[in-house]
Amino acid sequence: MSDKFLAHDLLWLKVDTPQRHAEWFAGLPLWARERILRRHPLVVRRELAPPGGVAVGLRGYSRAERFGCFIPAGEIARRMSPPELHGVPLREGRQSMPALKAWEDLRHRISVLFPWGPSGSAAYELATGTDVVSATSDLDLVLYVPHPLTRREATRLLAEFEHPACYCDVQIAMPSGSAFALREWERGDARVMVKTPRGPVLSNKPWSVESTV
Repeated sequence: MSDKFLAHDLLWLKVDTPQRHAEWFAGLPLWARERILRRHPLVVRRELAPPGGVAVGLRGYSRAERFGCFIPAGEIARRMSPPELHGVPLREGRQSMPALKAWEDLRHRISVLFPWGPSGSAAYELATGTDVVSATSDLDLVLYVPHPLTRREATRLLAEFEHPACYCDVQIAMPSGSAFALREWERGDARVMVKTPRGPVLSNKPWSVESTV
């Protein structure tokens, strides 16, 4: 895993950040300010940030509550990457949500060579203890792979992450922070969509895109 901040990392600000950066804090939507005061994390976005800054997003309880901004890296008190969420237990009663049921089953069943973990609503619920996963939520997963995968290797990996409870969207994350969908690579698409900090790129060699970012 990289020491730098990568997309899907969860970040907690220092307790006094709202006071020391009052202008920035006042510019946030009311619901976002409330989340920060409740010590909810920010989610790293895949976007180029100004020097010394980090692109982050704040999320609330609905899809309408999303806000992107930049924060100084020096304001970050704590970081948690998706693989670190393996040790966070579900709250009682939440196993009935298909995405969380799939997560519980997969995290106990799967043993792969690469670090991996949840992102999206499942990660946020695990990190905050708030009910953001719904009965129709997919399970978003991130798999950190430092070298090229053959299509055959991708097929084996995808089979590992299939679950009958819900759709599992597995993203292959590369060291620079770029990523692409494992399912696109496995099914043999001529070109796959690689998400980079500079925007999406179509490529038949995702790891070549990685080397140019």
